[in-house]
Order: sequence, then structure tokens, then C-alpha cells
Amino acid sequence: MFKNISFKEFIENKYSLFLSPISDLSCNHKNKFIQDQRKLFNFDKMVCEFYNETHKPKSADALYMLDDNTVLFIEFKTGYKDKVIIRSLDENKYCQKCYDKILKNICNEKFNYFIKYKDLIKEDKKKAIFLKIAESYIMFKEKFISEYSDEYNVNDINYKFLFWLVIDAPVDSFPISFKKKNHTDSKDNANNVFIDMQNSMKRFYDKNNSSYYNEILVLNPHEFINKINDFLN
Repeated sequence: MFKNISFKEFIENKYSLFLSPISDLSCNHKNKFIQDQRKLFNFDKMVCEFYNETHKPKSADALYMLDDNTVLFIEFKTGYKDKVIIRSLDENKYCQKCYDKILKNICNEKFNYFIKYKDLIKEDKKKAIFLKIAESYIMFKEKFISEYSDEYNVNDINYKFLFWLVIDAPVDSFPISFKKKNHTDSKDNANNVFIDMQNSMKRFYDKNNSSYYNEILVLNPHEFINKINDFLN
């Protein structure tokens, strides 16, 4: 008979080959927007152990067990920098030539695309993240927790789930700083992608554990490193 081990030990032992540097996990199209060689689990690759690529659910980029029963999912999202610059400008106040000068390396085609479809892009990004939040939770319980429960006959654990969304948008580009948490100007808040995303994801979390997650945070890279420092050596 196997000696019972904690769920944290189970994940760390069985899936150790899927550990990857944070720099690699945050990479999108060769852009590593976080430089950190400490390792987290590559959750996308772990999921492929149960699903082929055709039927693979949407999953977070990274996984880390904070303790024996607390699961942290991390999603790294790039591509917000250009959008933030454009959203912080009022296209009605500038001619095309002025915009070209301000945006510098953004070509006219890309500029016009963002101006025309920026609201649609915003909603598409949200929907993609919503899918990752929901399907990561459902699939993790169905596959990984069930696998542990079946193998060690453990069924009475109260698991906690956290989700951190880390985006590459610079805080200084926004009308207000995300750190000013008591700011209540609704117009400014609507233009702040951090607050906008945080508010959009409220449906998924509840501190009293009556929903999917106990916590969902939207972080910039600096905030992410500060928070993960509490758990990684």
C-alpha cells in the first residue's frame, strides 16, 4: 500500500518534468516580458497529458502549489502596451499625421485596425481569459484532483483556488495608477485596463469560497514578482 502524501507533494513529484523558468512561461512570440529563472509548472504542458491538442481545454500558462491544498494558476498576457497607448489618446483630437508621430513605430495599418476594432479586441481578450479561468478550474478538479483522490483514497480536502493574470501594460501609461485603490472616478477606472479586467472577473471569485476561486488578481510584472517572492526562494 502506498503511503499517503499531500496533494502538493503529489503534483511536485509526478509532474516535476514540467517545471519551466518563469521567463519561458511568460514568453509570447519570443518576447519574454518577465526575466526570472525560478521555475513554475508549465500547466499547458501538464494538460496535454490528458488531452490531445485538438480537444485540449483552454488552460493557464503556469501552476504553483502554494501549500498542500491551495492551487495558484498564472496567466501571462502580452500585447497590451500598444493598446494602452492608443486607448490613452483621443483620436478625435489628433490628425493622422500627429498620431503617426506619437505612435512612432506603429504603422498606419495597425493604427487604423486598433482604432476601428479596439472595443472588439478588448472583449475578445476578456472572453479568452474567461475561458482560461473557467476551464483551468474545471479541468484541474476533474483530472488532477481526481487522479490524486483515486490513487490515495483522499476525498475530504477543501481545496482553494487562486488565479493571477499578469499583463505587460505599464501602469504609467494609464490616467490613474492601479495602486490608488481608493480612487472612485468611474471615467478614469473605465480607462484603466487593470481595474477593468479586475471588475470583469468578479463573477469567478468569492472569498467565502461560494464560487470558483478564492482570489483573482490582475497584476503588472513588478507586482507579480513581489507577490511570487513570498512563495519562491
